[in-house]
Amino acid sequence: MTPDDILKGLYDETLVGNGPAVLDLTHQALSMEMAPGDLLFDALIPALEEVGARFERGDFFVPEMLIAGRAMAGSMEVLRPCSPTPACRPSASSSWARSRATCTTSARTS
Repeated sequence: MTPDDILKGLYDETLVGNGPAVLDLTHQALSMEMAPGDLLFDALIPALEEVGARFERGDFFVPEMLIAGRAMAGSMEVLRPCSPTPACRPSASSSWARSRATCTTSARTS
């Protein structure tokens, strides 16, 4: 699978709420050393924005929103340790590359 295939798959599977597929694609992406931010900003967040737009149009209802959110939440459990956040910024002695390497290693052993 190419990185574009993974991003498209993450978007599509999040949109329909297929949690196991989203989690599998997340692990595949990390094993290919794709950046967690790319997964979030190029697939997962746009999928939830589309879910919200469909809800506003009346095409989706609350259950579909919850199912899509749960699908993304599974991916976030894997991505959260890989992404520096305001609450957990890397120290001066660490680097983003080192945190990505740790994340990639842990994704392979999961």
